[in-house]
Amino acid sequence: MPRSQRQQGALGVYHVIFRGIAQQLLFEEAADYDRFIQTLKRFKQQSAFALYAFCLMNNHVHLLLKVNAEPLGTSLQRIMVSYSAYFNEKYHRRGHLFENRFKSEAVEDETYFLAVLRYIHLNPLVAGICAEPAAYPYSSYLSYLQNNGPDLVDQRFVKGLFAGQADFISFHEDIASAQKADCLDIRPAKLTDQEVVAEIRKLSSCASMSEFQKLAKADRDTCLSQLRKQGITIRQLARVSGLGYGIVSRCIKNVSNETSL
Repeated sequence: MPRSQRQQGALGVYHVIFRGIAQQLLFEEAADYDRFIQTLKRFKQQSAFALYAFCLMNNHVHLLLKVNAEPLGTSLQRIMVSYSAYFNEKYHRRGHLFENRFKSEAVEDETYFLAVLRYIHLNPLVAGICAEPAAYPYSSYLSYLQNNGPDLVDQRFVKGLFAGQADFISFHEDIASAQKADCLDIRPAKLTDQEVVAEIRKLSSCASMSEFQKLAKADRDTCLSQLRKQGITIRQLARVSGLGYGIVSRCIKNVSNETSL
């Protein structure tokens, strides 16, 4: 079966996950984490992408970045090939270190961008590795607190979204939202995009997603709310409907608020 085409973002901003093949550990000791960060820094300069957030977990990596002239796949391939060569030589192993196909999702609005940022930084907390994001040394969270310059993390855009450092810290204290976030992760979706499209068509009686976008707001909101209750994530609903994460989130919240009155 041919691979599905990657989603291309209009803004060039992506949440990316790549993980070890067959859940292979990517980092055995602190020196490995440091080496990956140096590799990331080197190819960030070479490929000229902007990096807003990262988190290195033991068997997978999260990145939030913006590509420029070089395609996303080319930039990530450089990083994975270089680190794989280092890791295989150090630990006397052969073969692929990473899964052949990384996961990526376009980030198209500020609401979802912030959700992804928090999700990445709080990954170690949700996994039970530490009690606060500042205690985890292998993510970009500390870079924002220490103001250590743009050599790896491009902080200016993110800081512009907050009133100050206290606001940034407060935003990351909402662990419950990170746990419930509909962000790209390493678990497969319950339904394929094609199956979700079929569900939307069935509930809304619309022949296409373009027609669904033009549906009366109350009908559209009710449909999205029903689909969310079926376990379909906001992220997937936003992707297949073309409405955007922030719009879908507000639609579902509106229905929830109405039913609670």
